[in-house]
Amino acid sequence: CDRTLGQKVATRLNLKPSM
Repeated sequence: CDRTLGQKVATRLNLKPSM
């Protein structure tokens, strides 16, 4: 699991990271 990827995806969807 990549925290950087999750954060980027969360920022793209304007949502909070679920990690």
